[in-house]
Amino acid sequence: MLEDKNCLSISQLKPKLASMPLFRSLTNQKIEETIRDSRCSCYSYKRGQIIHIEGERCDKAELLLEGEVVIERIGEDGNLMLIARFRSGDILGGNLVFASKAIYPMTITCRADCKLVSIDKELLLDLMHDDRNFLLEYLLIISDNTSLLSGKLRHHVNRSIRDQLLDYIREQVRLQNSNKIKLTMTKTEMAENFGIQRTSLSRELRKMKQAGLVEYDSETITLMIL
Repeated sequence: MLEDKNCLSISQLKPKLASMPLFRSLTNQKIEETIRDSRCSCYSYKRGQIIHIEGERCDKAELLLEGEVVIERIGEDGNLMLIARFRSGDILGGNLVFASKAIYPMTITCRADCKLVSIDKELLLDLMHDDRNFLLEYLLIISDNTSLLSGKLRHHVNRSIRDQLLDYIREQVRLQNSNKIKLTMTKTEMAENFGIQRTSLSRELRKMKQAGLVEYDSETITLMIL
């Protein structure tokens, strides 16, 4: 295993991987063999560091051990749009590494200090060949990630800020079973998710309030219409 000095040691990494859904079908011996394989590496990143840039070649899958990373893209209006967040147990590049054109389509950035393990394409194939459950778990994770990304991109295409806001509010009304919802993110985070400026979000909320669609304060939004 190749590792940077700020990442986890082999003794620390072994129980960490064993607790991850992707590795739960592997024996402790197999996990240790994987960690010691030269095709497995451990890396750490600081908040704000770019992990992969748009157009970079993907030749490995990376399992996020700690922290949070985000996928972002620049919209046509120049705003930075947050496409997805990934946390412990998620895989980066899992749906790209076996593609005929294995290129990162968007930039991946470290949102909080993180540690990850990269697994070379050939090592992945060996693990999948040796353990069917590893293969099934890998396919499950990358399929869920692909559905998430596809849904997020569809959600933003040719949709107004108001439409996106109403979709978010209605979904939270359904989940919280109340027309008065508690915000699950800050307004700044909400603006990032919509790929707009914080001021644009606030302006649209004021317009919606004036139109009698919503009432809101710093922590809640009340939907006035069904």
